Amino acid sequence: PTLQFVETQYTTEERDGVVHIPIKRTGPDLSQPTDVWCSTKQNDPPSAKPGEDFVATSTKITFRNEETVKICSLTILDDQERPIVEGNETFFVHLNSVHKAQLTKPYEALIVLNDTLDDVPTMQFVESSVEIEESSRVVSVVVRRTGDTSSGSSVICFTRQNSAGIEEDFVERPHTEMSRIHFAPGQTTARCNVTIVDDEIFESNEQFRIKLASASGDQWYGARVGENDRILVTIVNNEDAPTIEFERAEYSIREPTSMEATRQLSMSVLRTGDASEISKVRCSTRDGSAKSGSDYEPKSRMLRFQPGQTKLTFKVNILPNSDTEWQEAFLIVLGPHEPVNAILGRTSQATITILDKDAAGSLVLPSTPVVVSLMHYDDVSAGLKTPPSPGYPLVCVTPCDPKYPRYSDTQSLCEEAAINSSAIRFSWEVFMPSDEKGGTPPFETVTDSTPFTSVNTKVLDSIVLWGYFGRRFHVRCVAQAVDDITNTGGTPLRSNVATIATDSGLCHNPIVAGSERGFQAQSFIANLQYMGPSDKDHPNTIHISVKIPHQDGRLPIISTMPISNLRLLLSRSIDRQQHVCSNLMYGGQTDFSKLSLGPGFDKPYQFDPNVRERKTIDLYKYLNLKSCIWQFDAYYHMNELIDFCNGQLDQDFLRRDVARSQVTVSVPLYVSYVYVTAPRGWGALDHHTEMEFSFQYSNVVFRAGGLYWGLFVKSHRTCSGTSQVVAPAGMSVEFELTNTWSENTFDSPFQLWRAVSTYSRKDYSGEYTVEVIPCTVSQTRKWRPSPPGVEVQCTAYSPITFKIPIMFQQTNRPVPVVYTLETSFQLCNNEKVFMMDPTESNQEMREYDYTGAFTKGQTIFGRVLWTPSQDLKSAYKLQLEKVYLCTGRDGYEPKFDPTGTVFDNGPQYGCIEPSKNLQHRFLILDRSSRDSEDRYFHDVPFDAYFAADKAEFASMSDIPGVDGFLIKVDSLYKVEAGHQWYIQVICIVR
Repeated sequence: PTLQFVETQYTTEERDGVVHIPIKRTGPDLSQPTDVWCSTKQNDPPSAKPGEDFVATSTKITFRNEETVKICSLTILDDQERPIVEGNETFFVHLNSVHKAQLTKPYEALIVLNDTLDDVPTMQFVESSVEIEESSRVVSVVVRRTGDTSSGSSVICFTRQNSAGIEEDFVERPHTEMSRIHFAPGQTTARCNVTIVDDEIFESNEQFRIKLASASGDQWYGARVGENDRILVTIVNNEDAPTIEFERAEYSIREPTSMEATRQLSMSVLRTGDASEISKVRCSTRDGSAKSGSDYEPKSRMLRFQPGQTKLTFKVNILPNSDTEWQEAFLIVLGPHEPVNAILGRTSQATITILDKDAAGSLVLPSTPVVVSLMHYDDVSAGLKTPPSPGYPLVCVTPCDPKYPRYSDTQSLCEEAAINSSAIRFSWEVFMPSDEKGGTPPFETVTDSTPFTSVNTKVLDSIVLWGYFGRRFHVRCVAQAVDDITNTGGTPLRSNVATIATDSGLCHNPIVAGSERGFQAQSFIANLQYMGPSDKDHPNTIHISVKIPHQDGRLPIISTMPISNLRLLLSRSIDRQQHVCSNLMYGGQTDFSKLSLGPGFDKPYQFDPNVRERKTIDLYKYLNLKSCIWQFDAYYHMNELIDFCNGQLDQDFLRRDVARSQVTVSVPLYVSYVYVTAPRGWGALDHHTEMEFSFQYSNVVFRAGGLYWGLFVKSHRTCSGTSQVVAPAGMSVEFELTNTWSENTFDSPFQLWRAVSTYSRKDYSGEYTVEVIPCTVSQTRKWRPSPPGVEVQCTAYSPITFKIPIMFQQTNRPVPVVYTLETSFQLCNNEKVFMMDPTESNQEMREYDYTGAFTKGQTIFGRVLWTPSQDLKSAYKLQLEKVYLCTGRDGYEPKFDPTGTVFDNGPQYGCIEPSKNLQHRFLILDRSSRDSEDRYFHDVPFDAYFAADKAEFASMSDIPGVDGFLIKVDSLYKVEAGHQWYIQVICIVR
């Protein structure tokens, strides 16, 4: 049989991805199988390049019995990430290493790649329509350029009127060269700006179009206009619409004191927006529990706003009533028909409460309370215009609070009603955002307190606030005045509804309302350290230090006992009694006047016991809101760790032949990140670790090798050296040796020496050398104390040397140990490269890694693999566990250096640990806790998946030592230009 290609040349478009080359087998006897290798090679001189234009390959093709045609498939790489008009490029494919057949011409074919049409610079609008408020004054639409952007291009962007008129509604961009916008080399987007004419006259929606034409390029291949060459602009004028509404939504008034008297309620009706025309609206009363004719005089009146008039008064007479009726209410409404030349505002209905003159408990606040962030307690008016931060408490401001915006008006009313502002009762209510079908769930009353926070005070803490409501959830407070004499609550009034902000968290974690929770199971750092007898504040104790990254709405609970049944643990003190060594045991001993304020501890009213509860401040004094780190410190004696803190004495024994004792104490540490689950209840992310503290000590006293008269001294004037402790070889640490006590005799005295290292080490284990200078006296000399500063009169000799092996470690379990494996982390822009088996390719590892820029609409394919040269095959399995995404603040580049020795800048954990140097940080994939993954950034989904999540990439699990993930690029463009994103992965090898 003979083998050959069908043609000598094949032409394909670069975007095709694959070219199929048929191989023909001919001959009289085709009953035997035939093998041949189909391989690629470059031209000479080179044209198309492997790894950039095509995938270099050498594939074995097998013809079975009677088969006459087989296909050799070659992968073509499209340069869509950095397209360049290259013209035709070529490479060869040839047949070789044939078995049981002969090659005949043509056994070599030329492959021609054509990319001219695909890569010509193309300019078009990103959107097909846009809506703009008239008050914006400018509409700025984005023109995107695709294709080869290595040279300059330009296009004319001009306007055409529709219902919107030139000069009346917008400023024209003529179809001339003066309207041309230019793209510099490398630039992919430009803006076409049109000025909008903003007036104070209300008009209905008006439209005009913006178009593209006459594209031009600096190179021979020019440029062209894409399909989306026009955009419809709609000018919306809602802010100028005449709007009529009541000044307030609730009013209260006492009924007349006698049957002959009357009282009159006056309320204001406001008109905002365009006031140049006449507007009319009907205002009338509606019965509630109060009835017209017996409790008030019914009234219906057409209110007429003259040109320029913005405020009218509507008055209703309140009638006396001899019945004791507690309190009654009726409504005043605008409508029911639509107003003339105006629209109704949000407050189109007002509730009027009539307080009975004789009924106790009818106390009512003169106006409704308002809810703002505690950040804005000093400027409530500004706070009402700013959505509250999800990371800071809310405060309910009543009309009897001096911080109230209209306190100058309400103060006298509070005093007249004898309302004690310090005795007002508070509660809080919440409802979730509307569901997808537009339904609105009812308000829920907040009921779950914690040992640190309450829900019936005027301040609602952020742990309850965020956990219940999250971003875009709605909150309101209920305030009820209390009668000082009868202790009877009056009429409860509800505040405005505050909507929690989406992007102003103090310790931000992106969450989108209605999505799964995005709490991140972040690691913590715990340390055990022995404090020596010289420590001023805590001598001879074990210092436990725990650092926990903070996230808005998350409360850390730390204990050496297992944490279970959160509802009972947080609500009943008896269930907390076993947690002696825990932050649950609130002591209430904080001296608030001595709290130090500084960065992270300087927020408004952060530690004010007159506003926030003392037990709340006692917890939050451990939280730095700048670094977003909790730091808890505790000091225990060894017996306390064992007797009260669930510690275990794992080892306490004498070591044979070395006369030393060893002790190891282990202490469990349980950390739960607690958050509230709506509508009520608690959830937690739990962590557990074991901390150990091991040390050895000597049981014997070292002697000089025989009896002598004298003592050891630190130094002597007749000796050049000094007594010293020498660390083991390779341990760069020095010691300061001092004699702290000597027995009052020269007859082989006992002496106590102390050696203090110059700095702390985690591991002191090794063989140390102790060199001390002996100094002898005559046996007839009696011991007498030497005056201070005067050395003992004796004869010094060369130092005597002792060898002391020491085993001593300070254990720090929560910090991960770093292991080394020859792995590679690659980013690809092509799913074919992403799925290639590195063990079956002749390409070098670096050729897989894409180093270009990613643009909107693309997908990043990332994978981690061990190098094929290690040949681990299927003995082990590599699997991605977590994928982090972060960007630095002010040019900061995150680095992973947990020991702090590589970059000499202290411990750094890249994207894994929160840092003040990070602008944004997300855990986009977590195989062990998918609910904790961040799904959105500014409402744009990450669309991140492990390879195993997608059916088309599930076969990657069959490739030894490779695992991958993918993420859409669009969300990464939600930051300002100039930011660089970093991806960090955690993988395991089993």
